[in-house]
Amino acid sequence: ALAYVGIKVGEKVLQVTLPPVPFAPGSAGIDDKQKKYLERIATLLKNRPRTDLQLMPVSTPQDLAPGTGTEKTAALPPRGSAREKTLLALGQQRAEALRDYLARTWSIDRNRLMISMTRLAAGAKEKPRVELQL
Repeated sequence: ALAYVGIKVGEKVLQVTLPPVPFAPGSAGIDDKQKKYLERIATLLKNRPRTDLQLMPVSTPQDLAPGTGTEKTAALPPRGSAREKTLLALGQQRAEALRDYLARTWSIDRNRLMISMTRLAAGAKEKPRVELQL
């Protein structure tokens, strides 16, 4: 058991967090600015063929009411509600859009692009995004 813990600790040291890919509230579309950044990510992955990329989507209350001005102070919806399911699904759509773009446009093996479950985050500083980790 101790060896397993040591391996897990060692794995954490090797993880590299990259800047996240931001998304417009309520959107899963990839724009030109994101494409430029994803080109750099694709180059990194091509230069490191044994490295995988973890795509970790984050949805916020901003996604439920984009542009209303109330989204920055909004709380997360109740667990199990339709609004929560909407946020979770949107996060997955964003991660899938990134995975599909990297695989289709840059020929990155889809098996190297792992999608985590969507995390929900509230707060004025929280923005819709997909976090990236090598």
